[in-house]
Amino acid sequence: MKNKIFFWAISVAIISGWVAFGIEYVIMNNRVTKLQSKIVQLESEISSIDILKGDVEKSDKIIDEMINSLQKLKVNLEKIKEKMGKGVEK
Repeated sequence: MKNKIFFWAISVAIISGWVAFGIEYVIMNNRVTKLQSKIVQLESEISSIDILKGDVEKSDKIIDEMINSLQKLKVNLEKIKEKMGKGVEK
């Protein structure tokens, strides 16, 4: 009788351990899947941000070149205006 009770107690403990392990495995597997999808999403966002950063840097260089060209044009126009003013005074 004691052996039978002991056998059933051990059996229940083993089965409940396996059930608990199975439940924990499923929960952890779901967490891992969610975290992997979150990682993929964040990597995609980082890639998009890097592309955007590159575009902004290119645009910054182009705008700086445009500003320099406009400043040179302004200087040239001021020189022309001065020459025209001197030509009118003569």
